[in-house]
Amino acid sequence: MNNEEFAQKNTCCLKKVLVTGASGFIGSFLVEGGLEREMQVWAGVRKSSSRTYLKDPRIQFAELDFAHPGRLTEQLAVLNNCMGDGIISFIVPV
Repeated sequence: MNNEEFAQKNTCCLKKVLVTGASGFIGSFLVEGGLEREMQVWAGVRKSSSRTYLKDPRIQFAELDFAHPGRLTEQLAVLNNCMGDGIISFIVPV
């Protein structure tokens, strides 16, 4: 099974996805992959994050507070209740 077949097999059920670390190099490619598969993509970013690689108008943004774990947990719970399908986490500590 090649990468594309694997991706299609494992994402066919997802309609909405949150990608944390979306402003990074790899995260931005995960966002793009979700959009190519016609998912509703939420990009989880820090308020100060560059959005250079996140120009597609279909991307929805969630500014997350990674510095405060309690607040982040609350934010993710709210997003999970709204979206429900999946979270892809690609966070690099700063």
